[in-house]
Amino acid sequence: MHKKKWMLEKSRYIKNYLYVLLFVCLIVYFSSETICLALPPPVHTARIGGFRAGAVLVKLKVGRTYEDLIRSFPAAGIHISKRFRQVSQRLRTGYALITAGHLRADELLRLLRSSPMVKKAELDHKKWLLDCGGILPNDPRFGEQWALCNAQETSMGIPADISATEAWGLETGSSKEVIAVIDTGIDYLHPDLKANTWINKAEANGITEVDDDGNGYIDDIYGIDTGEDDSDPMDIDGHGTHVAGIIAAAGNNGVGITGINWHARIMALKGFRPSGYMYESDEIELIDYCLDMKERGVDIVAINASYGCTNCYSDIERDAIDAAGQAGILFVAAAGNDRGDDDATPYYPASFTLPNIISVAATNEEDRLATFSNYGVSSVDLGAPGYSILSTYYDRDSGHGYAYMSGTSMAAPQVSGATALLAASYPWEDVFCRKMRVFAGVDRIGDLEGKTLTGGRLNLYNSLTLSGGCCPGDIDQNGTVDLGDLGVFAQGFSLLRDQQGYLKGMDFDGDGDLDGYDLAILSGNFGRVDCLSR
Repeated sequence: MHKKKWMLEKSRYIKNYLYVLLFVCLIVYFSSETICLALPPPVHTARIGGFRAGAVLVKLKVGRTYEDLIRSFPAAGIHISKRFRQVSQRLRTGYALITAGHLRADELLRLLRSSPMVKKAELDHKKWLLDCGGILPNDPRFGEQWALCNAQETSMGIPADISATEAWGLETGSSKEVIAVIDTGIDYLHPDLKANTWINKAEANGITEVDDDGNGYIDDIYGIDTGEDDSDPMDIDGHGTHVAGIIAAAGNNGVGITGINWHARIMALKGFRPSGYMYESDEIELIDYCLDMKERGVDIVAINASYGCTNCYSDIERDAIDAAGQAGILFVAAAGNDRGDDDATPYYPASFTLPNIISVAATNEEDRLATFSNYGVSSVDLGAPGYSILSTYYDRDSGHGYAYMSGTSMAAPQVSGATALLAASYPWEDVFCRKMRVFAGVDRIGDLEGKTLTGGRLNLYNSLTLSGGCCPGDIDQNGTVDLGDLGVFAQGFSLLRDQQGYLKGMDFDGDGDLDGYDLAILSGNFGRVDCLSR
């Protein structure tokens, strides 16, 4: 019986594959037009709309009275709920709020607009205080963190923040998740970071100047420093401390600011020298350290890479990042600050075509691509706030502090912090699922359409509240694997198979190529209706 059931399943799978293959071949043969992604409309959590039930604001025509209006609709039971006497007197016509028996607001609105006595009839709309809703931390400088809470709506009709306060109503993170920050080091003694700095307990509780855990590094309590070949990753520049604060400055502790993840741990991985550069070998050693610690049970969910270069492709660097992905570690990388197109001039490591890489552009308070930010419809995945971002800082002269900085270096950690929060809420999901949650949750904004793969900016609340599961094959992220996905796959296969964006969106097996294996995965999921959706 078991063999028969298996044969039936195999037959169904092969049948699906053949149907899908035929469909793709037909599209490839007949279509020369661009097949557009049918993505859903923008979704956001701003409190908009709403009106008073059963009531309408009315402005009468000059010379008319409300008594005349009431007499003209005797069966409606019109009642003057409020008269605005001073406004009426100054503008020389009647203004009032009107109700009418059991009529709904929309029914009363239609009735009053039909009257020749009424100049204007409008719903009595709700107005909201300019707060962000959700959970507000008690950190005194939180009000300066526009990326997390910005109630002012932009021209797109939504706030430019990542909806962090709404997300915190569901999840504020845990101390289990670790984000490794490869950078200039971290001020692990900073009052807003000390509680959330990862500590290697074997070394912290061990003997000084002894490799207590046998990992090849002596006294690597907070991480390591490959730039200076020691185990002290104290910051030398401030950049790494700023990045770390965006990710996981202690939240709701009454000190300074809050990070996206209130409780996650930051692993300090220092690779940069005082002169401001890091060799690829330094970076690869740091990734190797992450892999070793992951094997030892440290739950590293993401590596933040707020750095890069052009004309510096390296297969060995790519392989190291790929190894991190195979270990279940996302690699969140800054897209670059050269105002350039990463599709034309790749910026590494962000531009590597790997399933665990998320490449991040920077947006500003107006929800536009920051003027300095790189972009790329194929090679840059999404935007995140990266302009005038307040975070923790370290200065060798003044010590612990806070500072504003701008750059895609500030945008990438917004996404890194988000992935750790997703890991806390959905610990069973893998790298692919967390990446898809980030992509499917974005607020689509006009300035990123045609400049990033998703056409959107990070929205943490949306990503946390997506329904359904991960479905390799749901390319347009509408919650189903359907003919629309097959059409997009066919376009990528026939016309754009070498473009990184299509590989990122459709390279389901993560082998760096768009081929029959990916088609097989898509066909195996064809017809599923339980995929991630809003």
